[in-house]
Amino acid sequence: METTYDMRIIGLPDGLKQAVKERDLPLDVAVQLVKMHNPFVNQKMVQIINRKKKYEKDLLKNALAAVAKSKNMRKKLNLLKKTAEEGIILSSVWEFGNRDNYAGDSNFHGNAPTQVVEQCVLRLTKNGDSVVDPMAGSGTTIDVCKAHQRKIKAFDLTPTRKDIIENDSRHIPVATLSTDLVFLHPPYLDMVRYSSKSEDVSKLSLDEFLESMRNILMESQRILNKDGHLCILIGDLVRKGKFISLSRRLSVICEEIGLEDCGYAVKITKDSVSQRRRGKAIYAELATTNNLKQNHDVVLFWKK
Repeated sequence: METTYDMRIIGLPDGLKQAVKERDLPLDVAVQLVKMHNPFVNQKMVQIINRKKKYEKDLLKNALAAVAKSKNMRKKLNLLKKTAEEGIILSSVWEFGNRDNYAGDSNFHGNAPTQVVEQCVLRLTKNGDSVVDPMAGSGTTIDVCKAHQRKIKAFDLTPTRKDIIENDSRHIPVATLSTDLVFLHPPYLDMVRYSSKSEDVSKLSLDEFLESMRNILMESQRILNKDGHLCILIGDLVRKGKFISLSRRLSVICEEIGLEDCGYAVKITKDSVSQRRRGKAIYAELATTNNLKQNHDVVLFWKK
């Protein structure tokens, strides 16, 4: 039988011979095709077999890819669940309503909203990581870090509490490559005057302010670990009828000093201290110009 089989297969065209050897076509069928003396039919049969083999190969490939995708999606969904449980917002628009007042002083003019600091800390650090706030204000970052088991060093030119170290943020007394996250909430130019000290950046002209911020940003970059992050909470403003984008200007500096842009979030401001104090007077100042009231701040994300 084996000899008869060999003899019959030897006379087949290459395409049919290969199909028989790979058991894609019965030998008897191949022999009958040859007896028809029609090369076109033989060629067509080989094409059909090859298409069938490709379909089966693609089907297997897609099935394996679907299994891998399903496993990967389960991992992503588990991570999404964990993220949601931690309260991390995945949208780029942050609207919190009332400020959580467990951190810092809610009446401090120019305070950082608790939820903004939380989002940055939870998103970019883990338990035991180190955080530095060079402009700590009323201490919001300190309280958030303590609540979430992060190490914190806080500085300010005019400390408001004992756990804030007096310091000019143009030089941060922290070791190089020692910090996982720097949270920076600088003055919005001269919107709020924080002190009478000559070093206070809220007393500077725009050019002087930007030059000081360059020094502060370079210091922040210096102390960050490799792959550490910098978060900047900043708002734009209108001065003498002209729009001044502090966020864009600080972003340019960050790019120039070599930080990697990781996007930004928009923080909607509903009940700021300045708006409570000044009320509709803020809008009255804008009524004679084409500018809009800045009812949002931005959180800029940068990476070492």
